[in-house]
Formats: sequence, structure tokens, C-alpha cells
Amino acid sequence: MVGLVASLLALSAAPAVALRYSPVPRAGAGPGRCPSQPSKPGPAITGLAEHKLAGSFDQRKAAARDIGQKAYVYGFPLVDEDRILDTLRTTPGAGVNRFIDVDRLGSPGDRTVVAPNSDTLYSLAELDVRDEPIVLSVPSTGGRWYDMELVEPYTNVFGYVGQRVSGTHAGDYAVVGPHWGGKVPKGMRCVRAPAARVWLIGRTLVAGPDDLDAARTVQRRYQLAPLSKFGKRGAPPAHAVVPANPEVGTPRDGLQFFDALSALMASSPPPARDKGTLKTLATIGIAPGGRPSRNPDAAVRQGLVEGIAAAKAALRADFVRVSLDSATANNGWLHPPPQVGAFGNDYVLRANAAIYGIGINRPVEAVYLIGVLDSQGRPLSPERTYRITFPPGGQPPVDAWWSLTMYDSDGFLVANPLGRYAISDRSGAQPGPDGSLTLFLGADPRPGQERNWLPVPAAGMPQPFLRAYSLRDQAWNPPPIVPT
Repeated sequence: MVGLVASLLALSAAPAVALRYSPVPRAGAGPGRCPSQPSKPGPAITGLAEHKLAGSFDQRKAAARDIGQKAYVYGFPLVDEDRILDTLRTTPGAGVNRFIDVDRLGSPGDRTVVAPNSDTLYSLAELDVRDEPIVLSVPSTGGRWYDMELVEPYTNVFGYVGQRVSGTHAGDYAVVGPHWGGKVPKGMRCVRAPAARVWLIGRTLVAGPDDLDAARTVQRRYQLAPLSKFGKRGAPPAHAVVPANPEVGTPRDGLQFFDALSALMASSPPPARDKGTLKTLATIGIAPGGRPSRNPDAAVRQGLVEGIAAAKAALRADFVRVSLDSATANNGWLHPPPQVGAFGNDYVLRANAAIYGIGINRPVEAVYLIGVLDSQGRPLSPERTYRITFPPGGQPPVDAWWSLTMYDSDGFLVANPLGRYAISDRSGAQPGPDGSLTLFLGADPRPGQERNWLPVPAAGMPQPFLRAYSLRDQAWNPPPIVPT
């Protein structure tokens, strides 16, 4: 959810239909079907007919621009998730149903996604559960926090494995497709996916630099296997490792975006609740298996390209409006809407979440708060220094962990002489004599404040980003950011 907060200098989301999902269920008493029953394949969405637009060239172009704008807002999350998976697919040794590790903490050179954290190691995978379940096996982590977030192609989060829902003991979890009706072995738990393709985002907490090797040991013991091969002899496949400077998947833009969207809607069919929007898009060939770039009408092709620019401007304006409203009401901090990660038909929220933090957790797992305004209502500036004081007993009320990370105006970590990108409940910040904790934000640390100093970028709007995992009070608000 970062990256364009700086546009506040230049310049509430609509309610969403909640996507229902269930946490990881308890293990059954014996072999049997997964607790949730398989769904039958739904009927194909009908009425997606293409037709020629009427009117003059300019009228046809305007109509196509309007449809193109709707298509971009609707389809950006699906297309960009696939771009990220493309990045993973180019990792040496990578493959479907295989872990790909980011076995180092985030640094300023990481540019694959915005807002990389410097608290956890990442374990990523693309799962194909079309034909059979994929079994995720986790070791006992010895109390170490971890989570495995499960995301469907339209970026809704449908389940978790990890400390909050399943503890930190060893376990086996079958991620099963929507139509699979088989049995799983005794003691295995199930998570039913709403789609055949799943993006797994795993995180393993690192207490500090001296803990990195121990965290890597845990990370390398996560395993994935098709159910038909689960428990069979033979070593599990080794994890691939993302290199320090990976090839970043090329963003789809122009007419290529609409072709990519159409292809992905064919391989990952949209839910039936989207039928009204899909009928509109299909009128100019944006439909499962379509090739809008081959539309013979130049007015349509030109209008589609203009629709992308219109969508980007509209999404940016919506994000700015929601950010200002939220920050003004919450001590200068942007609170993401509670329906993030379960977007339903709120396509604007879903698109902005993908732009500023694709794969964002649901609030029950983690809340992300972004500092936007100081205590005087002004946008944050790299030319000022600030303090944030948590009163005694007033640090984020979490059952897991918290951290405050600094990003630049593009949403990336800030290079600095201290080599410090975050301050957390594990970083050794020095509390005051009364138990309060004051953190300082600024370009250069002042004598005696180094342990509590978080460097800001030399230019552009600083973006302090507070992560709170397993936040007990969803209404909790950080203290204001006070100029010093």
C-alpha cells in the first residue's frame, strides 16, 4: 500500500462484498474427505458477446476508452500477479509446486515488489491444484513465528497456515482444488482453494542478523509435494533461491495488457459474481481467450490504450482521497480498509491494493499503517526530523511482532550509512526511564539517539510503514508523528 503517497503533495472507498473463507480447520480423526465439500464446476458465464461499436470514430473511441478503463481496473491484479509469478519462473531451478526462497533480508536493491520488509525471509511458490492436492509440510519452528498466506489469481486471500491459525508445531496441510473430492491421510489438514492456481507467500521471522542462519534452516525445511507423492521415498526437491538482482517480469501495458487479461481469464475463470462487468468488457473482445489487440477497428484499439491512462489517473485520485481522509482521522496514519484481502466486487480497492502492495494480508493476520501527515497536518518531508513516542505500555498491541520500516517515495528501502531499514520489537531500541519508547526519523542521527534512529530518504516524501502482525485491537492507532 505504498508508492504514490508522495502524490498527496500534488493533489471512503466504496463498501465491498466480503469474500467468505474459513481458517485452517482442525485435523480430522482419521482418513476422509476434506471438511469443506468440493464445488461443482459452475456453468460457463454466458452472454459475453462481442459486437461492433456504433457512431463516429471519436464516439467509438470514447466508448472503447470507457470500457478499457473498466477493464484495467478489473484486471490489473490478475495480470500483475502473473507478472510476479513470471519473475519467479525465471529463477534458476524454479518450477511449479516448488519453493523459491528469498533467503536474505530486504535491502534497497530489492525491486521486484514494492514495500519489501526487512523482518522476514520469504518462501514463494506457484501451486497447481487442478489435478490433485499439493501438500505443504512444515517443521516444528521451535516457537519461531511464520505464516503461509494463500492467494487466488484475483488476489483474494483464502487461507493461512502459520502461528496464528495452526501454531508452530510440525504439520502437513493439503491445499486442494475447488472440485477435488478425494480423501487425505489421517492427521492431514485441508485448505480448499477457490481456484486451480494458488500463489503461496511464506514469511519466516528473523530476530536479527545473528539469527539469520537459524531462520534459513527452518525455511529450507518447508516442503511441497503432490498428494500422490506425499510420504514416498526420495529426497524432496531442493528449494530454488531468488538471486540478489532478479530479472523482473515485464509489466503488460498497451494492447498487450488486454490480451494478457483475456488469456488469464481463460486459464483462471472469473467468479460468477463478476458477470455484469464481464459482459461489458466482452463487447469489444475483452473476454476469456479473446485477442483485443486484433480488433479491426482502429478507434477501439486507440480507445483501449487511452483507457489505461484514464484508469491509472482515476486509481491514483481514489488512493489520494482515501489516504487523506484516513490520515486526517487517524493521527496522520493511513489505515487500509478492513476488507483488504477479501475484496469481493470492490475492483477499485482491489486494484489499488495490487498497485501499492500486492499480496497484502487480511487484517486478521496483519495490519499495515502508513505515516502520511505530521501532527500539524503537513505531508512528511525529508528536510525535517520527527519523533514518534509510544507511552509506557503503548507499543503496538500484537500477539506476534511489529516493525516500523522506512521507504522512499517509490516504496523501496532507503540506503543509509547505518544500514538500518527498520526499527522493531527485536531491534534493541532504547526505552526511556518511564518505559516509553521514542523513535526518531530524520536524515542524520543525533548524538545519543542512534539506537532509536530511522533514516529517511534524501529526497522525496518519507514513508514510514508500521507492520503489526496479529494486532489484538484493530482500532489501535499509532501516536502522531511530531516535528522536532
